[in-house]
Amino acid sequence: MRDASGALVPGANIDARSTTSGERRKTTSSERGAYTLPFLPPGDYQLEVSRDGFSTAVIKATLNVADVIAVDVALKVSSSAERIEVTSSVPLLQTENSALGRVVEGSTVFTQLLALSPGTSGPLNDAGALGRGTQNISSGGARLGSNSIYIDGVDAVNIHSNTANENAFASNGLVAPSPEAIQEFKVQTGLYDATSGRSGGAAVVLVTKLGGPQFHETLFEFFRNNELNANSFFFNSTGQSRPVLKQNQFGGNLGGPVRILASPEQPINGTTTNTTANSALRVPYVGFSPTGLVWLETSTDSRYN
Repeated sequence: MRDASGALVPGANIDARSTTSGERRKTTSSERGAYTLPFLPPGDYQLEVSRDGFSTAVIKATLNVADVIAVDVALKVSSSAERIEVTSSVPLLQTENSALGRVVEGSTVFTQLLALSPGTSGPLNDAGALGRGTQNISSGGARLGSNSIYIDGVDAVNIHSNTANENAFASNGLVAPSPEAIQEFKVQTGLYDATSGRSGGAAVVLVTKLGGPQFHETLFEFFRNNELNANSFFFNSTGQSRPVLKQNQFGGNLGGPVRILASPEQPINGTTTNTTANSALRVPYVGFSPTGLVWLETSTDSRYN
């Protein structure tokens, strides 16, 4: 945090707001003009920086999964209320850490794209086989069981084989969310920090989409049919026809604000289990605010008096 002359600006107020969910984080710059906002969910943010005697600066920045970014702010001296908006683009070169990897954004079947990242390799996917087509990749020449996969911070690899294999050792393979629920993922192939480190191969970090103040929904169909597939070389060599494969899998996703009413006391025959004459029962409400954040408050409800 500096002014126009390059001098450090301590005590500046930084307010970071997610443009998707409305979540806000606040902090203050230190004596050296530095500030940190740890544990921010990936997404687009608007940073508002203010301090007495300076114009308010508004910066838009994007934080990708498993990234550490630096947003430097130069405050302009001003005696009147002034607001300056600055748009910050995502740098092509990450200078804040040395991790090697590539971010893939948007809704996609991420298990089929792991081998497309630089430094990885995997067997050719068999489009005629059952399942999701999950690829078990090798990163930097490491073994197939040397990768770690995290979905929203939770370890998601096959617990029996420590790989992405499906239906091995009576397990269900790699946990994979619906493509429509995926926000982005990153395949880190080396030099990642201890937050992702567990194995010597790749560290795949995936985050799902956040909720927001508006409802949004999607419908999809996962369609497969043997009429769209070519016959294999071995079936052709023996004069056999293509095997029958017909799959129609429907689904959908719904996102938005959720509000839940929870009461510690339930009415019994029209009265509560703990009633005081001429006093109101304090009923707690737990749920999500219109911005998608968890909130807690108590409210007086005279229906249980």
